Amino acid sequence: MKRETDITNLLQRDQRKVLRDLRSQVKELNEVLKVVATAQDVNATRKEHMEFLGIVGSRTLTAREMEMAAQGGIPFDELRRITGRKIEACIQNESLRNSLGQGHILRMILAEHEMILYHINDLEAVALLLGKCKAWSDGTRAVEKFKYVMGQLGNMDSHQEREEQIILAALHASGCEDLPETIKREHAKLRKGKNELRSLANCAGVEDFERWMGRLETVLNIYGPCTKQHIFTEERVIYPRALKVIQDPTKWANMKAAADSISLSAFENN
Repeated sequence: MKRETDITNLLQRDQRKVLRDLRSQVKELNEVLKVVATAQDVNATRKEHMEFLGIVGSRTLTAREMEMAAQGGIPFDELRRITGRKIEACIQNESLRNSLGQGHILRMILAEHEMILYHINDLEAVALLLGKCKAWSDGTRAVEKFKYVMGQLGNMDSHQEREEQIILAALHASGCEDLPETIKREHAKLRKGKNELRSLANCAGVEDFERWMGRLETVLNIYGPCTKQHIFTEERVIYPRALKVIQDPTKWANMKAAADSISLSAFENN
């Protein structure tokens, strides 16, 4: 392998810390991805590795980016993009969460985002594993894991329902009309991608393997990054805007009560 050039002196101080952490974690990360993708006891494995995967890039790194890092270094421009976005996203998310009182509706939404991102990482890890197979018989466990994860992600309509009927509706009523409509259009696209993935889960093991894999890669390569970017936008733009224009605590309490009347997402029942 070509000797790696030390580029840490070209990065900002906070980016250098992320780089050091990333370099120390990529080997463990690659092993964790394999374990999660092939786990027999899904719930136990998820609990065991959730904190680690949540720390290492659930918001900013795709499984392919992680594998690239583990296999031989990261291009400088890509590294700066990854570390920069990770720092920015994590700081923004924690700052927003810490500004909210216990029981706030946005705390519920943020928690749901964490689980959505976790399951998307699972899907990407399983897709990597299946991509190394030549036939269905080579990836029996991975197919089972794919179906399980889609069962978890498949019922996220209630999450979007809470956002659209409560948060976005309140924003619209407060005079912010463009942002809610933009998010609703993105929701529609994400639902389409989710339905395509559900269709793939239903025909896994039946359809021609190569054709199925081609469809999976096409859909997931769009759905995964788009979902991450969508969540990034909501947490960077939509929720801070809502907190700014809706300042009445009673209104937020009523919004939380309305949110509680909407059925829980599938992953909240575990």
